[in-house]
Amino acid sequence: MARARAGVDGWWAQSLTVAYEQERGMRAPGQRSDGTYEVSPSRSVAGTLPEVYALVADDDSRARWLGPALADVGAGETLEVLGATPPSSVRLAWPAGAVGAPASRPGRVTVTLYQPRTPDGTPAGKVRVSAQHGGLASADDVEALKAFWSARLDALAELAGQVTPPR
Repeated sequence: MARARAGVDGWWAQSLTVAYEQERGMRAPGQRSDGTYEVSPSRSVAGTLPEVYALVADDDSRARWLGPALADVGAGETLEVLGATPPSSVRLAWPAGAVGAPASRPGRVTVTLYQPRTPDGTPAGKVRVSAQHGGLASADDVEALKAFWSARLDALAELAGQVTPPR
């Protein structure tokens, strides 16, 4: 409405809508338009994009940084890989009934990886890894899963620092 009448850019119109809904108590801070919440913590991890991607995509490597804490959030011992786009993302199933997932169906987590490059295409700096966990039912789940994923990404960064790259 504001966009059409006042010529407001779409991004600003959405921002105004969210602020209006929050002010009126129609939407909590951090809540999406469908009523769910999302967390997306990230870390900078030493290594190259292929090296860090391998730590996320490979089942045994992922178990080293993720597996030890899954039981703490009711997610079992391992997460099923739903799909991957090497070397930039891995999609994981979040078990039904685990913290943040509905009891009736699994949730989804997308781990994305990005490494900046110089103008000539050479990798520059550390790999940025984020874990996007969406579809959360409550703000209580947000805090618990933000802490969970932050700690798991810290464990990934620590593991990456210990792994000797193949020559």
